[in-house]
Amino acid sequence: MEWEARSDLVVEELIEASPDLIALQEVMYELYESDLQPRLASLGYVGTIQQRSRKDDHQTGNATFFRESRFEISWEAHRSRVLLVGLRDLHGGAEICVANAHLEGNPRKPMDRVSQVRSALLDASKHGGPERHGLILCGDFNAPLISSAVASFLCFGQVLPGVQEFGYAVDVPSKVPETGHPYAMQSAYTPDPCEFSFTLRGAAGSCHMLDHVWYDAARVQCQAVREVFRSPEHREAVLAHGLPNEADPSDHLPVGAVLRLLPAPVKELQADPGPDELLHAAEELWQACPLPQEQRERFLACEEALSSALPAGRPTAEALAAFEAAKQAREACVAAFPAEAQLVVERISDLRKQARKAEQRRARQSAKDVKESKAKAK
Repeated sequence: MEWEARSDLVVEELIEASPDLIALQEVMYELYESDLQPRLASLGYVGTIQQRSRKDDHQTGNATFFRESRFEISWEAHRSRVLLVGLRDLHGGAEICVANAHLEGNPRKPMDRVSQVRSALLDASKHGGPERHGLILCGDFNAPLISSAVASFLCFGQVLPGVQEFGYAVDVPSKVPETGHPYAMQSAYTPDPCEFSFTLRGAAGSCHMLDHVWYDAARVQCQAVREVFRSPEHREAVLAHGLPNEADPSDHLPVGAVLRLLPAPVKELQADPGPDELLHAAEELWQACPLPQEQRERFLACEEALSSALPAGRPTAEALAAFEAAKQAREACVAAFPAEAQLVVERISDLRKQARKAEQRRARQSAKDVKESKAKAK
């Protein structure tokens, strides 16, 4: 398709959606200056495009636009794979960071994508982090939403053992710095193996949800997402003929979300999360866990049986055998879950274990405080 026809379709899509924020990837610099930026400016948008180093011979970059009547730029950071823009809401003064990403395209380099996202989030945190702004991370991730190293990192702060990407187990180096980030990231779209935003050759090629919208749940609330397909007929046409086509100007389908910026939370600083906070986090993960009711009930029954069989004091051989049987039953139960659900329930169990230890520490500290108080009273 010629650019003129594609450009018209892109702008038509944007006019119909009427977003406050627009994040585009693989925008040609020449066409940004001569066509796209002037056309969107006439619609009330201000844009900024990725600035690359002289050593970088890329002809394209990420471009972020925002509605001039709604936002103004506070700061920018131009990385090789992510364009970060800090914006201030003119209506209420709140700040938001938009991280527009086009991650490493080699399917066999999952940890490169993780490194690129981690660096971008750390860069955003230098501009105030969650205490100062809400954060949206979106764009072409070149990795499936349903199962990938970068999705695991965003959810859990690390690439959990056993994560697969494009059908291959992710090889995580033993000494890897890609752990931890300061945001409570959630995906606006629910991981679904049947959904896709990219297909190279229609039904003959792979279909994946490569285009993601993530947000910091501590500061941003997702109220709705854009349907990837306009109709069932549109979906079938894309599967039959691939992308781009006469109706779809890109080889990726557009994604989007309706997001609400929340006020900054007021919290007392503490070195470690308390048991209540840990249990709350576990409950949130449980509510979001992609398991049907039958498997949920089976897992809860196995957890209860394992807890009841937990040995105390000097256990007998029978007690140890009962505990081992309960443990094996739980492992068999979890092994039957989808890979993503396995990661979630193991994380839930870990949070609950941390909560129990935190409660024990609290009890010991309370007993110590009482003892010291009585000693001072004497």
